[in-house]
Amino acid sequence: MIFGVGTARPRHSMTQLLTDHAAAVRDFAALAAAISADQWNVERAPGKWTPAQEAKHLALGYGAFVRDLRGGPTLRLKGRWWQRRLWRWRVLPRILDSGRIPYAARAPREARPPDRPGDQSELLAELGTQVAQFEATVIEMQRSQPRRRVTHPYFSVLTLSQLVRLCTVHTRHHTAFLPNATALVDQR
Repeated sequence: MIFGVGTARPRHSMTQLLTDHAAAVRDFAALAAAISADQWNVERAPGKWTPAQEAKHLALGYGAFVRDLRGGPTLRLKGRWWQRRLWRWRVLPRILDSGRIPYAARAPREARPPDRPGDQSELLAELGTQVAQFEATVIEMQRSQPRRRVTHPYFSVLTLSQLVRLCTVHTRHHTAFLPNATALVDQR
């Protein structure tokens, strides 16, 4: 066991974390691809995102983390320093341990999708490209800079393992908002 942020938990290899992550992305992409064109830009409820916006949000988030890992601009921090510390020590361990995001937080400006982000096939291709770049960059950082940290707007800094695990949970969180998500749950 290693001692992570706030709790003890088994150490998972980066290979296993990336395998879990790839499965989460495949699930999202498969469900998103199965959405009919007439449902692609329909809100799941008033004021909630459309499937197109869910896909764009994920693509924007992966792109932001890739830029950060490659030394570019980071996502802007949210809240005050003491709030981020509290979130890091209280909320992050719960998310990583449970695999669930307990409540919705407002997406950082850099990861907020526009009202009509685009065509289904184009957005899913963009998401695939961003995810491939993310995974390749994480693997490269794991090899060349294993202690590399990335900035998260709510949790401050994350290790590479925490980042991959959180992205897995985040992708599954948004998968659940797709109109046909119950079909995936029923298959498991």
